Amino acid sequence: MFGLHFYHATMRKSVAVFGTLFNDISVVRKKSDGSIVNQVRVPLAYGPKQKFLARLDQETGFDAPMGIKLPRMAFEITGLELDVVQKGQKRNKIIENHGSDVTKKKTLQNYTAYNISMQLNILAKNQDDGLQIMEQILPYFQPEYTLTIRPVDGFDLKQDVPVILTGVNIDDQYEGSFEERRVLIYTLDFTMKMKFYGPTVNQGVIREVNLDFENRQTGEFFEGLNYTVRPSDTADNKVVTVAYDENQFVVGGDQFIYDVTVEPYAVNATTAAAASSSTELQLVNTSTLQVGHVVSGTGISGTPQISAINSPTKITLTTAQSIANNTNLTFTANKFNLFAQVQPTLTLYRGNTYIFHHPSGHPIRFSTTNDGTHGAGGAAYTTGVVTDTTTTTGQVNGAVSNSTSVTLTASNTNIKVGDVVTATGINTTVAAIDGVSLTLSEAKTIANGTALTFTTSRTLFSPVENTPENMFYYCANHAKMGGQVIILTS
Repeated sequence: MFGLHFYHATMRKSVAVFGTLFNDISVVRKKSDGSIVNQVRVPLAYGPKQKFLARLDQETGFDAPMGIKLPRMAFEITGLELDVVQKGQKRNKIIENHGSDVTKKKTLQNYTAYNISMQLNILAKNQDDGLQIMEQILPYFQPEYTLTIRPVDGFDLKQDVPVILTGVNIDDQYEGSFEERRVLIYTLDFTMKMKFYGPTVNQGVIREVNLDFENRQTGEFFEGLNYTVRPSDTADNKVVTVAYDENQFVVGGDQFIYDVTVEPYAVNATTAAAASSSTELQLVNTSTLQVGHVVSGTGISGTPQISAINSPTKITLTTAQSIANNTNLTFTANKFNLFAQVQPTLTLYRGNTYIFHHPSGHPIRFSTTNDGTHGAGGAAYTTGVVTDTTTTTGQVNGAVSNSTSVTLTASNTNIKVGDVVTATGINTTVAAIDGVSLTLSEAKTIANGTALTFTTSRTLFSPVENTPENMFYYCANHAKMGGQVIILTS
């Protein structure tokens, strides 16, 4: 149809899957004292019951075909009907990776749902055999039993197939003379809810998206967002990166200034046992924790940190604690924040210079090892990396008495969160700034008109031709704060 051949063998799979449900049923013959004489496995075949009844009616004798042995079972497809309840959206697609070719995706058109009517016939020569077989089937259908199959070869897609028992009928075919064989027929009607899938198609993958934000009337460019997949990416090793570009085109020689802040990141965990003056804590789960997390909560004394994670349920703290069982604790760690994102992946271009303004207590550095010097065998990458400081001044407008709130005579965009603030008898840092309103990290008493010096710590990074493609940024003083860096050529 439409010049495209495909065949997923859906009906064949339906028959095979249905047959597997009943291919291991047996009957047991016993003596009057209850001892077992033998156990017979019941044969199962695909075909209508009339075929087997016709064989039973054949004459027996020396030259006659061998008679059919009872009991036995037979099943067949008796109908096919559109399932309007499971009707799917026409535009839906199933998409999976295309093996080692990262430029393509395997796509599968969405399904059409059908109800397949199946009939199972149990042929027995006595009631006990028939009842044994029935009792091995009926308890599993309430009224349905669900199977799981892979409907399309080459796809990881799994599908649940409900098999619903819709009816049971008993028919005694014993009629006529004593020479005729008696047959009891138990008929079980089922409905299988199958899905028929359309053709498979290989689709290309979008590897680069460029979004430009500009004023269409004036032509003024505001910002560009470039989403890029690296040429070296593979199916097992791929990274999608986001580049924030202040200019419409990234060219060699540009300079970019990024303000780096530090944000606390908190997760919770509950104790699974009480601790008494011990550095080891047993928790319900440690999967969200990391070394360096500061611990707080009921029973915690001081500001202990996680020094080691010993198992999925045990951690070691820097100081001994006494904590009750089932106590909810908060674990907090600092993370670098850029572009209003926590630990984003950075895309930097060779030939450009990137200036990172960062808090003095959290110097940003670069490495080819994840987490830099905090990782196993990690070292700082120094080629094209320069660290320095810049200073600016601001004058206090109004006396400050033991307060963290300071008003300046004028706003100064060069003052950054994390800057070191100094003056005679004053040494603290900037916690927040909004125009002329300044918040210090510590309460201070400052006279009106005092000149404050603000020192900004900077790290300058100019990737060169041989700068590795895969790198990481990290805090020189604290672990687990940074993220990944992708170096590209303009």
